[in-house]
Amino acid sequence: MNKNDMIIDINDMIIDIEKKYEDECLIARKIPLAPLPPPDQFRHMLSSALVASRMTEEGRPIKLRLVYEQNPSQFGNIYLGFSVAVDCSPQNFTKLAPAFDFGDCALVLSLSDKNEIEIQGILKEQRSYRNRLRREAYCAQPHPSQKRSNQTGLAIRVESAGVLSLSVGTNVPFITMQDTGETIVQKYISSLFPKDLNSYLLNAFPQTNVMIKKGLRLQALDYLLTEIGQRGHGATLLIVPPDAKKPADELHYATRSFNENLPLCLDGDIEHTEPEIVAHLNFLAQLATVDGALVLTDEFELIGFAAKLRVLPVDYVYQGNKPVNIDAFGMRHNSGAGFASACEGAFVFVISADGPLSVFYRPKNCERVQYWHTPLLLP
Repeated sequence: MNKNDMIIDINDMIIDIEKKYEDECLIARKIPLAPLPPPDQFRHMLSSALVASRMTEEGRPIKLRLVYEQNPSQFGNIYLGFSVAVDCSPQNFTKLAPAFDFGDCALVLSLSDKNEIEIQGILKEQRSYRNRLRREAYCAQPHPSQKRSNQTGLAIRVESAGVLSLSVGTNVPFITMQDTGETIVQKYISSLFPKDLNSYLLNAFPQTNVMIKKGLRLQALDYLLTEIGQRGHGATLLIVPPDAKKPADELHYATRSFNENLPLCLDGDIEHTEPEIVAHLNFLAQLATVDGALVLTDEFELIGFAAKLRVLPVDYVYQGNKPVNIDAFGMRHNSGAGFASACEGAFVFVISADGPLSVFYRPKNCERVQYWHTPLLLP
């Protein structure tokens, strides 16, 4: 079957993949067809793989191979099962990616008892297993020991950023999926933050006609906040828009940007800039551990760090229309809320030492400071 290059919308693509999957298996005839995951879990698996394809591990593009098999025990001694299954997420794919730099390993995915797709373990010799299946399929009189209920499952390989190849039975892809970011990344980033906060963030980032660039900015923000949280220090991150109206004495910069060439350059070729982006975000996360606030522009350019906020406190912040008394908050949260009140359009992210994230933001032409509290940074 010829390889097809396609710009995908996951919802429309599932049916097409299922049809090509069945056709590919029927070509071999004797290779039993393993059922694909339910559509919602199939979408989750493909979306997670596509988002992971755009991430890096320590600045390096990830290599990733996945095999969907509902009965991993059939692999025998070439299967290393996890004692506890792992969530099928871009973060876990990226974390496990170093295992695929060399050799012929693949992550094995299957459905849990709750009918949710999970990473069950590692297949140590993917090619050997698939070659054996192919030999058995075309063998005229297979050995009695080979008469089994084994079924060949779907294999997915990350080819490059936004590109997956799908194969079954052989190592030859029957379809290649391409995503520009208009579909998959946009759907994924909407889950990084609460829906209304996500909307504010998308509107606040510099205008661009290419949604993936806004999406990557949200991924970068999510990465930065997570890196700060994992360092175990409490921290405050300010993202200040260039047109914000700020009282002259509200912010004391402990230092100014010592390199104006350190913005997050997401408007270029992402494949060439990702290592620099990751290095820059790790650098910023380290600066955030210094006592005081880390201050960035909406392009992630460093304005200052260890900044002292000099603002008047506020009595209430709002979760939607519900007022929340801020008296019970700590000093870092109080100063963050005060800064958000004084600096229209600025986002204030307060990361607690134990992980949870608080966000303060006063929309333009609004007197109320909006407040969100989320366990986004919890392990």
